[in-house]
Amino acid sequence: MEAFDSIKEETRKKFGIGDKADSLVDIILAMIADEENGSFPGFLRTFESAGLGDLAMTWVNVGANMPISYEQTESVYGEVTLKEIARETGLDYKTATYATAFVTPTLVNELTPTAEIPTGAVLRERLQIPSDPVAITPESKPAGFQNTSDNIIKILIPLSILALLIAIGYSFCN
Repeated sequence: MEAFDSIKEETRKKFGIGDKADSLVDIILAMIADEENGSFPGFLRTFESAGLGDLAMTWVNVGANMPISYEQTESVYGEVTLKEIARETGLDYKTATYATAFVTPTLVNELTPTAEIPTGAVLRERLQIPSDPVAITPESKPAGFQNTSDNIIKILIPLSILALLIAIGYSFCN
């Protein structure tokens, strides 16, 4: 994705992470393009859900981009996703989080030169993703945001089963 080479180079220099910057940028771009999570509008909704919608809109709109802090990055992406980004890039958690905080506004700004959020074919073109869906395989797609509803279900189901077992055990004891 040569359109993003300057962002990769800037990230390499700022964090001294070499080619790991390429992986980081590619992962964030894949998260932006992830149609299962609502594509670019869905990506931006995660900031809104974390109370940072106004911050994210500074990256979309023409004008100065407000930076996102380490803590805000953790709030939006979540520890699980940031650990996965760190693992996939080969960075430690702290560096991955700081670098993600740097890369995210820059990428969103680059993708919205006219202050409009691209979707569909326009987004695929800006991301240089082939329009042939066969060219994009699940194996080539890095992990994205942890879907909050999936996380809740993963927690609630075992807790529900545990509660049911406790209730059954309690009824047998009485």
